[in-house]
Amino acid sequence: MDLTYSMKEHKEQLVELADSIAVHMNNITKSFRLGFGSFIDKVVMPYASMVPAKLANPCTDQQACAPPYGFRNHLPLSHNISRFAVEVGSTPLSGNLDNAEGGFDAIMQVIVCRHHIDWQQLSRKIILFATDSTFHYAGDGKLGGIVDPNDGECHLSDDGLYTESKAQDYPSLAQINRVVTESKTNIIFAVPDDSIAVYQQLSEHIPGSTTGLLKDDSSNIVDIIRDNFQKLASKVELRDNSSDAVQIRYISSCLSATHKSETNTCHNVGIGQTVEFDVELKVTKCPVGGGRETFVITPIGIDEYTVVELHVMCECECEREPLAKPNATQCTAEGTYACGVCECNQNRFGKRCECDGNNAYREDMLNQCRRHGNQSILCANRGDCVCGQCECHSRPNPTEVISGRFCECDTFSCNRDPRGQACGGHERGFCCDGNCHCVPGWSGPTCECSTSNNTCVYDDKSDKLCSGHGDCRCGKCYCNEGYYGQMCEDCASCEGRCNELQPCVECKVFKSGNYSPVECRDKCTFDYQIDPSL
Repeated sequence: MDLTYSMKEHKEQLVELADSIAVHMNNITKSFRLGFGSFIDKVVMPYASMVPAKLANPCTDQQACAPPYGFRNHLPLSHNISRFAVEVGSTPLSGNLDNAEGGFDAIMQVIVCRHHIDWQQLSRKIILFATDSTFHYAGDGKLGGIVDPNDGECHLSDDGLYTESKAQDYPSLAQINRVVTESKTNIIFAVPDDSIAVYQQLSEHIPGSTTGLLKDDSSNIVDIIRDNFQKLASKVELRDNSSDAVQIRYISSCLSATHKSETNTCHNVGIGQTVEFDVELKVTKCPVGGGRETFVITPIGIDEYTVVELHVMCECECEREPLAKPNATQCTAEGTYACGVCECNQNRFGKRCECDGNNAYREDMLNQCRRHGNQSILCANRGDCVCGQCECHSRPNPTEVISGRFCECDTFSCNRDPRGQACGGHERGFCCDGNCHCVPGWSGPTCECSTSNNTCVYDDKSDKLCSGHGDCRCGKCYCNEGYYGQMCEDCASCEGRCNELQPCVECKVFKSGNYSPVECRDKCTFDYQIDPSL
């Protein structure tokens, strides 16, 4: 707790509410212990006045204060709530010169001095950090002539006083983050309204920490402790310390019975409830140290963890001699043939090391095999880039051919025309990128339509399309009603039809004429009806 004089009312309220804190916390957890420590700031200029009278009483003449100090642990963790109230009530206030306080020194010592504070290994560790001011951090100590960095070690005397306050700089945020993570400690920052924005930003960078708004008289300190303890206790968040050689995905349904999603955090987990996580590992490169890596997966704020030992096969047996063959014929004598592929010598590249050039030239050659520059794939993933040119793969079916500068065309992935040929066959169109591209003179989704009208006119009779009695579509006449024939040249009432049909009418209706019965049957295949009105 910050015990500069501006915290006078907060200190008095904490004494009055000590019993209430114990009652509420005992309803939440089975074994609740409470300790107490206070901080002011480093006793050097410009943080504290070096005037002897001000060192003895850093407050005003009307306000009696104790000499300043960095941090002191007054009471290790204890079940004795009455003693806690006595210690808080009997600890005098003090003061300093600037607005910021030495709270980071206090946090560091409380966390790393496990024996002095009497932390239990498997307990949930919570620090309630109460202040109405901001904080000093690494680098600020240089203003007071303190150049040695904070070593992150415990430096409490037998009576609980921080002995290196004048000798070491304030801890950095990274150091605070490290000891919080390693010790599984949660921090609740209880601060008034004019400081809460700063501590909310600080809390975002310290895992397992949260911020509560402290009223001017600290009357809500019990609510802050209870509510934030429940918030921290009901949140399960997994972290790991793996290297960049390993990618880790956490997947959980949390409290849902069915839906799983990628997350490392579950909220609102009640006492006795269980949440399960699936962990997926992907090794992206060989870990430093010969393919072995050990890391831990742990929930924030709980001293439990799972140790993961990875043994990565970074090199196959076939990559070593005698199985690997240097300057192999399979690699144009310009590389090592190992595990079925060529590892080219310096300034050689290509599938069989057949290309000559340095790395810059090699990249330029590869880009020539990319259709859309260096962001696209080589040869559409359907060919090999050989010295800047795509050699397209062969298909098991010899009629299925991949072609094109970037292997983007083929004879099998597009729709087929009514004759069963993709894009109408090579004389009508070609298939690239899954779409038909028709040659001049043909159109349609499968290049099935001729754009020429020659098949819709009689060269020796008329220049009218479909004899003027229909539409020419895809090189074929579609006749108007009443007309028929290849060029829509015929109709039931057209001139010349009577003479054409006379022999059939004579033989079928009147049983006369020039057709014999056999000719009548073979040549007159239509049906007829007699109109009585004629």
